[in-house]
Amino acid sequence: MSVPKVPSVPTVHQRAVITWLAVYPTITTALALIGPHTTHLPLFLRTLILTVVVVPVVVYGLIPLLLKARGAALTRSAKHGREQRDEAVAEPAGYSRSAVV
Repeated sequence: MSVPKVPSVPTVHQRAVITWLAVYPTITTALALIGPHTTHLPLFLRTLILTVVVVPVVVYGLIPLLLKARGAALTRSAKHGREQRDEAVAEPAGYSRSAVV
């Protein structure tokens, strides 16, 4: 039996969702923590400070973590699909080939 192929590269839509899941809460948290301390600065400096914090957290921390979670979920899903298919192919309970004449 062939094993279903798990896509190794996320589609553009999956990447967009993964990026959004990483960026939105990170920006929200950073703004809540840093925002009150930077209100006196010009907008371009506040944005610079925010991006200096958010980009590394997202790129080096959250995106790899979310991609790993996606891979684990796909592997688990493919394994579950194989198990269901194998159960469907198995002989019914009480059925024995040797009893068939």
